[in-house]
Amino acid sequence: MAKYLEDSSIVMKTKTNPEKGSYQASLLFNLMGEDVLDAYGEYGDGKLGLAFPSLEKKFYQGELQSILSNSSDEEIELPNFNKKENRKLAEKLFKKYGSLLSEFFTEENFTVEKGSFKTLVYGVSTNEEKEFKGTVYTFQPSAEDLEGILEKFADKLEKDEDCAKFLIQSGLGIMISENIGYDEFIDESRLADFADWLRENAEELAEELEEKHIKWVLTMEGNQVQRIQVGADREDNGEIDEGEDEVFLDYISILYEKQREEYFLLKPNGSPILQFHNVYKDKGSTFEGRFSFYSSGIPTSPYILIEYSVEKGKKDKILSLPYGEYDFSDALGYDGPRGKMTVKAGKKNSTDYEIKISGLEEDDLPGIKTLSIHVNAKEGADLSRPKGKTVDISDYTLYEVKELGEEFSEELSNIGEEIFGN
Repeated sequence: MAKYLEDSSIVMKTKTNPEKGSYQASLLFNLMGEDVLDAYGEYGDGKLGLAFPSLEKKFYQGELQSILSNSSDEEIELPNFNKKENRKLAEKLFKKYGSLLSEFFTEENFTVEKGSFKTLVYGVSTNEEKEFKGTVYTFQPSAEDLEGILEKFADKLEKDEDCAKFLIQSGLGIMISENIGYDEFIDESRLADFADWLRENAEELAEELEEKHIKWVLTMEGNQVQRIQVGADREDNGEIDEGEDEVFLDYISILYEKQREEYFLLKPNGSPILQFHNVYKDKGSTFEGRFSFYSSGIPTSPYILIEYSVEKGKKDKILSLPYGEYDFSDALGYDGPRGKMTVKAGKKNSTDYEIKISGLEEDDLPGIKTLSIHVNAKEGADLSRPKGKTVDISDYTLYEVKELGEEFSEELSNIGEEIFGN
């Protein structure tokens, strides 16, 4: 296969402005020194654009809202791709509903403890117990408090279009529905119905939460957040239990003797959906550490371990990855593919990524046990819309848009078959 790939490449260019929600991308396949296949896509001002210059001289463009509406009997709201607007909306809602929660803090359910505390630090090589001075804030609402919170939340939510947009665009509407037993997806058209359902079920939901001894604990060291926990204190001993179904959210950020530990766990229904743990040491000119990651959305092995040694103050401009070495493996230690990536400065203000994958099985890539990939990336892509006759696809469905790319995919498959089949 090397004879085909020696002078071959895949060139991807992107030109984006997330603050305004504008995106462009192109993909070019070069086989043995010849450009054989390319594709182009863009999104901006609510319009989707596609082109396949090597196959035909046409530019397909249409209103994305119209395409989504043609694809479903239900009204589908166009997601907001403007990063700046989304961030402002999230901050606005955090303040609005955060202030609502603070109304229920009382002497009975909210305590403040100052003094010396101990915590276990999971280090790069050893685990140690650290003693620190700080403040622990604990909020453990009663069933009556929780019922009041849910009812006020429903009243505020009922006509809150901003919250409806946020629930739709962030995907939290689906997550909330699944975890509280609400049968419908929470969107703008059903917001009032959901608010009514929440008020009707507030007492029952509050009693269920009280039975679990729901508790929120914030630990501060000086003016720095060290830990946030939301979970169950079933033993009623003042601490959130560490059992399988007791911690719903856990966040840790600890600095100890030039070592930083960061941990995040999200487990709303007893099963983790997202978890990461990052521990690294300051070695003077470098950082050395390990990063483990779990996501229930990864179809293969959901556990990934990355061990790294990176340079301080030197990173690429594309992905903001520090220069250095990264070793990838299964976090549980199972046999399987292992990867090593080196990130370093390239020629003409670019970045070189060298990726080596070993331990491939026959099912992964027949006849190949080791794969080496070289990627060179730089800022300032020369990217413009291909010339060609504009074809309006606003009356297309998503399926018809997908069909546009099938010929391109077929040509790509033919190239792969030519390389791997011979």
